[in-house]
Amino acid sequence: MKTKILTLTLLFFIQGCTVLGMIADSQFPPDNPNDRNDSFTQMGIEADIELAKSVINDEPLPGNEPKKLTGCKELTGKKQIECYQVSRQLNENLQKHQRK
Repeated sequence: MKTKILTLTLLFFIQGCTVLGMIADSQFPPDNPNDRNDSFTQMGIEADIELAKSVINDEPLPGNEPKKLTGCKELTGKKQIECYQVSRQLNENLQKHQRK
């Protein structure tokens, strides 16, 4: 019960994007009032929905996912061998420049 109340409270405060969209629409009305997809309010609603999904599902926002680290271990065959060779050469060059 506490979790639901907390979620509803957070969702109440998260609705700011929709409110800002409504304010922007009142100041700068869309060119075609019949087209709801072109309004700031619609964009605010979509942003609020994404924020709510993120909070409820405990996931990062779209486009804000953690970057996947890549390394030589994920490669196979010749690409893995080349990756280790390049890595070794870079390390040698860095060590040469650090000694000076």
